[in-house]
Amino acid sequence: MQLVDRPLSAIPLTAQADLLSLSRRSLYYQPVPPAPAEVA
Repeated sequence: MQLVDRPLSAIPLTAQADLLSLSRRSLYYQPVPPAPAEVA
């Protein structure tokens, strides 16, 4: 389930973030997988 509709939304991302009580920074965060050395 995706709470924020990015490309074709009539509501700007800032307004969506405010409505969901999210920081705008969290909308752009993309987790980085751990390095193989960290997993082994």
